[in-house]
Amino acid sequence: MFLLAVIPSIAAILIAIFAIKEKAPLVVADSEPLAPLNPLRGFANLGRDFRLLLISLLLFALGNSTDAFLLARLYEGGVNPAFIALLWSLHHVVKMTSTYYGGLLADKIGRKPTILMGWFIYALIYLGFAFAQSETMLIALFMIYGVYYGLSEPPEKALVADIAGKHLRGTAFGFYHFTIGLAALPASVMFGWVWQQFGMHVAFEMGAAFAICAAIILLFVRAPKRQGAIP
Repeated sequence: MFLLAVIPSIAAILIAIFAIKEKAPLVVADSEPLAPLNPLRGFANLGRDFRLLLISLLLFALGNSTDAFLLARLYEGGVNPAFIALLWSLHHVVKMTSTYYGGLLADKIGRKPTILMGWFIYALIYLGFAFAQSETMLIALFMIYGVYYGLSEPPEKALVADIAGKHLRGTAFGFYHFTIGLAALPASVMFGWVWQQFGMHVAFEMGAAFAICAAIILLFVRAPKRQGAIP
């Protein structure tokens, strides 16, 4: 399987080298100065709303542990391990489909409302995983869980770009991925520790609580008005 994974990897590299043409950099207007190389100055230039966005993303990421815990919950709930592998594949089908429609929805109703919908669904799914009693309910929740990705991941990146503006997007995405990566390890360690010490129910409730707190902070982020939104 690892050897077979080399094939698409090499294909992607070849496409990037020979098929993708990078456009020449645009001339930046005087009113839009280039981002400074000093990361602290670059962070300051991104403004209040971007900092609030990062705080909300950090909180959400701290409660968003690895999906392996969801698979463990399915197993503990009595779902056959072989069927869990099939569910994992179906989950990615739902995730892929919802990502496309989530992007369309974000263009239509706005980035923030779409993200909030995704985080609300995430919180409900985690609460459901905490209290679900039947295999059927767990399976249904896991399939719906794929919708959360489509309603949150594309709009998150779009909102980062909207708030940063053209001249600071590189700096903004650097801080965005740094924040998500910073929370990834402690999120899973904390979730696993809470599961072990206090039980599975408390761990999933904690994940839902983080999502709700993140959504509350996101409400105070002022998203810039976009031109050309789908009517």
